[in-house]
Amino acid sequence: MKKASVFLVFPLVLLLQAPAAAENWLGYEGGHLHQNASQVTLNGTLQKIWERRFTERIFWSNDTSINSYHHSRNIAIKDGYLALVVAIHSSNNPSHNADVTVLDVMDGSIVNSIHTYIQRGGDHVMYSYDYIEAFDTGKGATVVAWGDGGVVYLMSGADHPGHTAFDVLADMSSFDGTPQDGTGAFADMYNNYPNLEDCMNYPNPGNTRVSLKDPESGTPGWDLGTVHWDYQNTGGSNGTAFFEIAPGCDWIATTTISSHNVAAGFVLVNKLTGLLGAKAQQTTIPDTLEQDSTGYWQVFGMWGGILINPVNADDTDIFFMGPGYDKDGDGRLGYKAWGDLDDGLRLGCLRVTRLNQRSDEGYPQPIYDRVQGLWSGSRVRFNYAYQSTGPNATNKHDHGSYNEQDLLYRNKALMVVGDGVYCAWKPSQAENCQLIRATPSLNATYDLGVGAGRRGQDIWPNISYIDLGAQGSYVVFYAGNAYNRGPDAYGYWEWPRQAPLGPAELAVFNTTSNTLSWTYNLSAAYIDLPPNDAFGYLERSRMVVSGQHAYIAWVDLTGTNCVLKIAQFDITSAAAPATPPVPFSLDLDIPAASNRQTFVHDMAACDGRIFVYIIESDTMNFEYSNVTPYDFTWTAQRVIALNAGSAGDAQPPTVTVSTVDIAGTATDDMAVLASIMVDGVSRPVSSGTWQAAAVDVSGGGRMIPISADDGSGNVRTVHLTISY
Repeated sequence: MKKASVFLVFPLVLLLQAPAAAENWLGYEGGHLHQNASQVTLNGTLQKIWERRFTERIFWSNDTSINSYHHSRNIAIKDGYLALVVAIHSSNNPSHNADVTVLDVMDGSIVNSIHTYIQRGGDHVMYSYDYIEAFDTGKGATVVAWGDGGVVYLMSGADHPGHTAFDVLADMSSFDGTPQDGTGAFADMYNNYPNLEDCMNYPNPGNTRVSLKDPESGTPGWDLGTVHWDYQNTGGSNGTAFFEIAPGCDWIATTTISSHNVAAGFVLVNKLTGLLGAKAQQTTIPDTLEQDSTGYWQVFGMWGGILINPVNADDTDIFFMGPGYDKDGDGRLGYKAWGDLDDGLRLGCLRVTRLNQRSDEGYPQPIYDRVQGLWSGSRVRFNYAYQSTGPNATNKHDHGSYNEQDLLYRNKALMVVGDGVYCAWKPSQAENCQLIRATPSLNATYDLGVGAGRRGQDIWPNISYIDLGAQGSYVVFYAGNAYNRGPDAYGYWEWPRQAPLGPAELAVFNTTSNTLSWTYNLSAAYIDLPPNDAFGYLERSRMVVSGQHAYIAWVDLTGTNCVLKIAQFDITSAAAPATPPVPFSLDLDIPAASNRQTFVHDMAACDGRIFVYIIESDTMNFEYSNVTPYDFTWTAQRVIALNAGSAGDAQPPTVTVSTVDIAGTATDDMAVLASIMVDGVSRPVSSGTWQAAAVDVSGGGRMIPISADDGSGNVRTVHLTISY
């Protein structure tokens, strides 16, 4: 492989972009849109190409006797790099802070590992053996998502949630195998633009950037943090760990909740500054259906009730999922934590427009500090309600559609497609799951043929969408099952747990013809596919779609060793398989008897590769009872990359780059680019960073950190992105 020599005579901010980009998986379920799918079909037999096993553990700081260690809730991939929360040297970590480690997706090599300032997360024990703390990830777990450039955003959720953002590629060139202090994503804002203001109190003065850097100042907690910001959210508690971030959009979206209620409001945070841009606390889309006497409806507070999608440079659509009917008659939707909860479903979309109404304080580009349309009924794109049809629950256990109480939050089967969403839910325990297509011009419901006889809490959903062109477009729904726990003689959750109320099932729905293609009983086909726990938020198996195949991964614990298994299904087939597809099997080389809680925690699919993230543990579970305490400790984190051999591995093409020549003029610390030539071919450019001497760019689709002295003794770093 040759080197790309970059020659400059002035300090420069550089982004070099060639035509085609690698596939990305920016966060949980693919991140943006949550379609949980890759376009690349793997046409051969799966094979392992590399794996990384991490055994270093950083103690998770808490104020209870419940132990845990920092770990990732998911993996996230961008431009050839995979990020997760994991340590490579625990003894090198200060103050129990979480580390973020970045891997090269081609070979699994570690290219950087940094210290962050995220430390907390759910820190309370269960109140009794009837309830758990209000969180949706588990103690010590952190959700990871890529933003713009090399910035990775983190959030842990729960009581005193932590959230922060670091540029994990800024100091990659100085990585020597030892974790280093990370570069805060908002450090420049604190240091050079301290008087930037957020949206609060407009048109009166708001909170400034500098006033939000220290939790001891009593500032609002909805800033996503920085190097200068500590680990604790002082503005509220019992928050979700899941958030939504989209390319081409100024905003990060997440729900707000400061109690244990089913539903909440939401906030938008400017991802460039970390400042609050919109706050709709406990009130969201105006309710034209008048089911909420306050005039507004709510977003499910936990595990993914809000998604965003940029329409253009100025406008962003916000999609919501929440309770639909005020069953308890308190005049608020989802405004109760336990007992006889509101039911039904509401799907909505609101379009907001970014505004730049406060001073930019000399920053070289506009800072969007507010949004228009937050409270305008004319901005509502759609607002649909769906009725739960089962009998009213007479206790806290038997809610047919969903049971969004502590310990029973479930993933929201919601994804953005076009100008609307697909959503799966259950109208009642007796009925099958339904698929809803909601857009400004369409409100349609279809039977998915799976899930009958189970409560909403008994189904752990994974959902994917893919458009295969002439082969059709599909929604694939994996209804994972769970152990059953009902009331004991005293009205508490019974122990021991009982068998699941139904099997794990797969449904394939053709969205071209709007017909159900087929369903499949996975539990009957694979007796070693583990049910999920009755309580908590540890998914024991995961599904992704890559091209025309759906892949379901789990760890088989029934033999001598733990074995990773992945079953593959052709979603374009007109009928379900006549015989169970033989799953790919990989011996994990750890004994099952001493790793009884080992599980697949996440999956991703990019460019003809499947990535599986596994937690190894003998004790990690949420099934608390008065005889069996829950536990959050683990032994190892493991990332395994697979492809389908030469027939299906979509490797980036081999590219030889010998020189990159750049011409332009510089003023202060910025530059105006006149031209960029790569091997004599002109390439499009926008603003970027400082250049260095030789950089390896073969393989394409990479963000290369470039560091150099700017002529004044200051070392500068930028990301040179070359994608072929």
